[in-house]
Amino acid sequence: MIRTYSFASGSEENSRKGKGCPANNFVETHTMQGVGVDETGNIPLRFNIEGFFTYELFYDFTNHPNKVFFQLSNFPLEVEETGFDLIVQVINDFSAEPVEIAIPFNQTRSFQFANVRQINVRLDTLNMLAQQRIRFYLEKTFCISCEEGGPENEMS
Repeated sequence: MIRTYSFASGSEENSRKGKGCPANNFVETHTMQGVGVDETGNIPLRFNIEGFFTYELFYDFTNHPNKVFFQLSNFPLEVEETGFDLIVQVINDFSAEPVEIAIPFNQTRSFQFANVRQINVRLDTLNMLAQQRIRFYLEKTFCISCEEGGPENEMS
């Protein structure tokens, strides 16, 4: 995981940009990504999933407002010409029902959501023997509040 920190400025210019993070707070970005030789940019995590099961890719245990950008790819294990759609389920703080999106076989999609609580995926089949490879990349940007009180500020 890669972490990037920046101190939120109380300037008028930043407040017009709508960042939503008051002065004396930190804006932080966490990145979930894979590694690769001579690769740069959005390097996804790669793993196999099986039919019938639901896989939890991300869960946010904090109550911090966040913006999440993620990219998912749905690829075959070998050189298969057919496969199943990947069903993505995004649960956020705004809706009572999860958002469900289908990613067709052999394709990649990118998404951005606010206040994401959980991201789940499953293959669109009940066949327990079905397997496919997925690629997952995620960036979560959020605001962390600091208590007033000098250098011993605590993160809340």
